[in-house]
Amino acid sequence: MSIPEASLPSLVAALSLHERLEVLTLQSTGLTDSGMTVLAEGISKSRSLAYLDLRQNLFEESGLKLLLHSLAGKESLLTLRLNALLIDEEAASILNRLFGHQAC
Repeated sequence: MSIPEASLPSLVAALSLHERLEVLTLQSTGLTDSGMTVLAEGISKSRSLAYLDLRQNLFEESGLKLLLHSLAGKESLLTLRLNALLIDEEAASILNRLFGHQAC
């Protein structure tokens, strides 16, 4: 299933309204770097997100960095599922800060 990028603002609005959302699965939805820009805004407003699955999407390193910055300080997030992405040292450092000693 693909999510049209034009509908992402509606998803972001829904994330803002559902403050107790704990699980968000957007696997294989065709998210690109520009889509991640919009999604990261919504995720930054989420207070209780514990599980985020973004596997098998089309975003690359720039989209990943936007996502990781939006997750900074989110102690509720326990699981982040991604494809095998080539990441640079900055993204690896952010992941390490987010999850500490846990396996990434």
